[in-house]
Amino acid sequence: MNIGDGNGGVRRMSNDIAAKSHVKYSRWGFAACAWIFALLVAVQVFIAGLATFVDPAHWNTHTHFVPVMEVFPLLMFILSFFGRVPAALRWWSLFLIALIVLQYVTANLDSAPAVGALHPVIAMIMFWVAVFVATRAPIKSP
Repeated sequence: MNIGDGNGGVRRMSNDIAAKSHVKYSRWGFAACAWIFALLVAVQVFIAGLATFVDPAHWNTHTHFVPVMEVFPLLMFILSFFGRVPAALRWWSLFLIALIVLQYVTANLDSAPAVGALHPVIAMIMFWVAVFVATRAPIKSP
């Protein structure tokens, strides 16, 4: 296609470039969110360790850090559409959101305190799922 072909070639070409950029940046954002989430899970586990072994006052930080973390799987899910990310990875981002919900349940279920023992196990699963998704996230445009 020539740029000045008289048939809207300039417009079509610029739209194609914009579309490819859109996909590219969405994919980069998806991968970045997955890596950031994995890092934040590790930080959250470290804060729990501080609360357990150094000073129980760190539980407050542990609790208030969650709203920062929970944004990233949601962003991953949204970016997966704009970046045309494979459906399997989109489902994994939803799985991370479900695991966050389970974290709330295990932390606050007073009727079955033994369920709380699953809380650190779920954290490990969240970390590895985030790394799994990040390493498979397509970064190049189709």
